[in-house]
Amino acid sequence: MKEDYSESYLMETKERVRLSKALDRSFRMPLNPFQLSPEYVLIHFSQDGRKHRLFIHRTARIGWDEKGRAFSLSGSLCRLLDNGIINLENIISERYGELVPWAKAEKIFRIYDKAMITDVETRKSFWVQRRAGTNHADVQPLTARDSHIMKSIYKGKWSWERRAIIVVVRGRRMAASMNGMPHGAGAIKDNDFPGHFCIHFFGSKTHAGNRVDPKHQAMVLKAAGRTKP
Repeated sequence: MKEDYSESYLMETKERVRLSKALDRSFRMPLNPFQLSPEYVLIHFSQDGRKHRLFIHRTARIGWDEKGRAFSLSGSLCRLLDNGIINLENIISERYGELVPWAKAEKIFRIYDKAMITDVETRKSFWVQRRAGTNHADVQPLTARDSHIMKSIYKGKWSWERRAIIVVVRGRRMAASMNGMPHGAGAIKDNDFPGHFCIHFFGSKTHAGNRVDPKHQAMVLKAAGRTKP
């Protein structure tokens, strides 16, 4: 498990056995590991069957248990860990988006840019164009087909419900949140969408009230696979 992320990776049985033996042989270190923030969390069962929660800082090649007892990550132990870490990072990059602050996101997803939107839960995708928005992105579905796909995500009924999405534009995959209610003006013709809808990014705000919307931000974190920023 990656620290502050919800996703996890289960190693194969042979990998777990080898890792367990390597951890039991690891060299203890006389240092205070709590000065470091863990990069990964490992659920480990020792050879006597006991469950342990281990904290891993791969970059520093240090690990520690819940009591703060530190141990070094040997070359062989790093190689065993790296296989799981690579698989976990691949899962995260494929399923989730980057947590990009609105100040940067608005420069990546510019006015009149077209982007592909993927709903995190259903994995359905459709295309939009950003038409306006200063505190967040005001967008419209490109075609009637895109509007139909979006409506199907909301089970056939437009809704203000916030949903976790990934915005793919200019080679980036950004975590975001959308609502599903047409409102205000809309300039794209024949798209069966009477208005526009909102897409929020990390730290973006509403236009009415100029405030951060907690429900949108919760969905942004979900789209990033994060439990906290």
